[in-house]
Amino acid sequence: MAARLVLALEEAGFTVWWDRGLPGGEEWRAHIEKALNEARCVIVLWTHASVAPEGTFVREEAARARARNILVPVIAETVEPPLGFAEVQGIDLTHWRGNRADPAFKDLTAAVHAKLEGRPVPASRGPTARIYRRLAAGATFAGLLIAGLGFGLNALGVQDQLCEVPAGQPMVSDACGALGIGHRPTRSDRLAWASRPLGDCGRLRDFAGDERSYYSGTAADMLSAATHERAQSFTPARREWRSYIRTSERPFPNVTAARTDAERRAAEDATRQGCAPRDEFERLMRVDVTPEEFDCRDDPRGGFTCGLDYVAECHVEVRAIIERCD
Repeated sequence: MAARLVLALEEAGFTVWWDRGLPGGEEWRAHIEKALNEARCVIVLWTHASVAPEGTFVREEAARARARNILVPVIAETVEPPLGFAEVQGIDLTHWRGNRADPAFKDLTAAVHAKLEGRPVPASRGPTARIYRRLAAGATFAGLLIAGLGFGLNALGVQDQLCEVPAGQPMVSDACGALGIGHRPTRSDRLAWASRPLGDCGRLRDFAGDERSYYSGTAADMLSAATHERAQSFTPARREWRSYIRTSERPFPNVTAARTDAERRAAEDATRQGCAPRDEFERLMRVDVTPEEFDCRDDPRGGFTCGLDYVAECHVEVRAIIERCD
């Protein structure tokens, strides 16, 4: 549920942070606390695990969000909210299967928008829409019974069994997929899934975000089990650093010498600050300084002094974080 919800929210245009993205070995408590402090809206999923005794940490996070009036509770499984949270109306997603057009999911996005904009959360429309759908389904049942007799047989798994017979595969399965019966993928969907690079998390995200794909749920489940680790070897990388060097303390006999000194000090400044390795998984190889604007002045003592606005290109090597979706 959590993985599918994150993907759906990101596709709806929200920027989502969740603790599954924390690299191994880092201070996860500090990262979570920082994320909570910076968040403008916090969604908590009430599940059997989060309302149980082992869900203390989840309830503490939810309590902090409630105190800031940015909490949006979601009922992800059939459970009662923990003590102290029943007064905050939860959005029922127990019947949600990942469809962004589902009224319950629209209730969630409306609640998130309200929290981000500092407005009261609007009343949920999902439960009413579900009742209307059931009434409409009951009113047209007789007609659907006749028109959908073939589909009704699948209550006994007839379609599934016919579409999965060993003989004639994969053509039989592809035909079922094209007809939309037997819970089978289309030929193009099957081939795309079979040809995806194994372990490629980005390709899995494509499948998980495609509600029409037979493999959407499988891909989301694989993404939720993704692992993160550091590469064993260093690879080249670059980043940029912009800063300013003040005029020198001593004058130089000419402008050229003063500029050369400013560039030298800029390289030293970038090496100590913006280009310095950020952790043990990074090492600095070279710094290239490009002057943007010199600030050269006549010195009362004679000669010239120069300051410098500069851009430094930091050539580093890093042990990157590798995401695996095996």
